[in-house]
Amino acid sequence: MNHSTRRLVDEHVLICIGLDICDKAASMVMSGSNVPNSIWENLIDFTKEYTDGFHHAKEEGVLFPLLCQRGLSLEYGPIAVMLHDHETFRRLLGQMNEGLEENNMAKVIAAYNEYSSSLRMHIHKENNILYPMGESMISREDEENLNSIYDETEMSLGGEKTSSKYHNMILSMREVVDSIE
Repeated sequence: MNHSTRRLVDEHVLICIGLDICDKAASMVMSGSNVPNSIWENLIDFTKEYTDGFHHAKEEGVLFPLLCQRGLSLEYGPIAVMLHDHETFRRLLGQMNEGLEENNMAKVIAAYNEYSSSLRMHIHKENNILYPMGESMISREDEENLNSIYDETEMSLGGEKTSSKYHNMILSMREVVDSIE
């Protein structure tokens, strides 16, 4: 696996850990447990800033355009599907946020459940279809450029400070959810 792709897959790992924690929290809410709103507020922050802002920024701003230059279509096929999914995730995030503002946990959980299952399928498609396909299309020079631009993109978004903040947030969310049991 190319380093540029490995970076994105590693980000998927953290995103899935967050989903695992929130899946558990959603189950707890559905069985009547009182899960603090901070879990959902942190999930929304994590999703906006890390999943969308940090991770999707590299895909939409760097990787996908390069793959289009190398022959994939923006109008149909895997990139079009991934971009459509990203928009769906933003819509569902908005619904979760609305549910929190309305103090409507049923709305939060319904939007979250759709978000979680859709994002897991999306990650599977990227890790197992799009990224391997993309690796076969890019040159060594493309790979070096991708990593350089990823570095610049990450630095513009706060770099290691942002990455550490969201790793720590996920650990904190796990502690809160585990303490409810």
